[in-house]
Amino acid sequence: MASSPATILAGACRTFREFCVEGAELNEARIAEHVNRSLMLVTALSPVIGYDRAAEIAHRADANGSTLREASRKLGHTSSLEFDRLNEPALKLGDDPTYEAGESPIISAGSMTRSNSSAPM
Repeated sequence: MASSPATILAGACRTFREFCVEGAELNEARIAEHVNRSLMLVTALSPVIGYDRAAEIAHRADANGSTLREASRKLGHTSSLEFDRLNEPALKLGDDPTYEAGESPIISAGSMTRSNSSAPM
């Protein structure tokens, strides 16, 4: 008797989960680095400093391999604190960042969480 498409798909999902998903762990430090270096975060600055300055920041960060925060500060468009206030990546993603008063709200490896990480597939 031939297997139904649903049975084949269920088997494929089970195999994928077993060999590709179970045991996988996040590299939180690397994820935080990618988020903080993302050039798309410059869009949050546009309403405050204007499109041209925001674009200049993105171009500078890309050309120099720096972060948007560093480029914005060096160009004099925002202070580090103002940049942090305007550009909170975790809030844009819907996360609830947990940082102490006075700390930078830029995502750190310790502030990233996985919800439902133990939920079966």
